[in-house]
Amino acid sequence: MRSGSDKRLSNFEFIRIIAMFFIVISHYAQHGLLPAIETKTTIVKFLTMFLHTLGTIGVVLFILLTGYFMIDKKINVRHFFNVTIETMLYSYGILIISAVFFKNHIAFTPMAIYKSALPVLTGQYWFVTVYLILYITIPLLNKLFDILDKTTFRRYLLFFLFLWFLVPLVVYRIGLARGPLTNFICLYYIGAYIKRYGIPFFEKKRNAIIAIILSEAIICLYQFVYLILNYFNESLFMYITWSNSILTVITSVSVFVIIKNIKIKYNPIINYFSSSAFAVYLITENIIVKKVLWTKIFHCNHAPNFWYMFFNMIFAVTVSYLVCTLIDKLRVKIFKEHLINIAEKIYNKICIAIIQYI
Repeated sequence: MRSGSDKRLSNFEFIRIIAMFFIVISHYAQHGLLPAIETKTTIVKFLTMFLHTLGTIGVVLFILLTGYFMIDKKINVRHFFNVTIETMLYSYGILIISAVFFKNHIAFTPMAIYKSALPVLTGQYWFVTVYLILYITIPLLNKLFDILDKTTFRRYLLFFLFLWFLVPLVVYRIGLARGPLTNFICLYYIGAYIKRYGIPFFEKKRNAIIAIILSEAIICLYQFVYLILNYFNESLFMYITWSNSILTVITSVSVFVIIKNIKIKYNPIINYFSSSAFAVYLITENIIVKKVLWTKIFHCNHAPNFWYMFFNMIFAVTVSYLVCTLIDKLRVKIFKEHLINIAEKIYNKICIAIIQYI
């Protein structure tokens, strides 16, 4: 998500694109390959779980970006409204279009309708719900960040990384860091710390690359051993790669710093596609869309071997990103400013009414 100027350096916008591709690939694996995984070969099972892990890296990258850019800024009510309205617009739009044109092909469960009607409050898009809560707490988070000096803050950050990200990795289901908001706050502060002070170890490209290789090697080895033992459990496979895993954080920070240090000037093509990254998430992760996109349109669940899965994934993910981007550009032209202005007027009236009442 973005709350700043469209003229940002394109290396950060490229991070958004990479993050969203990771998330869409993860959705491809989770909703397309995973439901039929018991029928797959060992190599396809392994790759399914590995691709599934990329989604958490994408999520962490987005929160690191938020911390990096917002630590020196004030929150923008317009941005809050923009995220909320965009979420509701896609949720309502997909529900209406599906009910009118595809009612004979899609099973509309009461839960799907309920979540589509209240997408933010029901957590249909869990990321949006947690992100908005994080966003309104940014003034407090920034004030706390400014109170502490560099050394003190680093000590606190390392302590919470140990408590919330390392301990749950070593002691399965210990439950110290199950709350996504807790994770997001810590990740926000990591992004802020990178912006203010930098992390010398990761600033060296060689170190960052080694960190990625070692972290992902540990994850792959862990998952491969369980596959060889023929013991498949999705929760057990994934806990080592959740957003509260220190391995995921190390990989994400390394990727973030590497791309951050690439000197890419403003590139309109990169920024064009990055500006619709949030829309790609809202469309592909919609409770109705994801039931048909990966299995009925792209037939991901029919992957008989590695090569079919590989080329099908490249095609499905690329086409999905491009089509969602075009849909979003059309949405911006038709709705964006008009709806935001209406929301701001309502907000201003509410504020005036509260002030007068007080």
